[in-house]
Amino acid sequence: MANYLIVAQHHDLPILVAGEGAGTIKGGRDHRFAKGTPLTKLHLTLMEKFGIAMERFGYSTGPLNLLSDVY
Repeated sequence: MANYLIVAQHHDLPILVAGEGAGTIKGGRDHRFAKGTPLTKLHLTLMEKFGIAMERFGYSTGPLNLLSDVY
């Protein structure tokens, strides 16, 4: 029996972030990030908005600056 490695691909995913994070995220926008941008950057950014201080999360190299805009 052959061994198969199944890798989850996270490319070109349509992701909806609902809400405005209690005023910490400017809504009503559509973003397309550069090819190869890790999804974990979004996770790290959202954790920061919820008050969870982390330097890294998974393969992230920092937060997504475009979501940092506040009104």
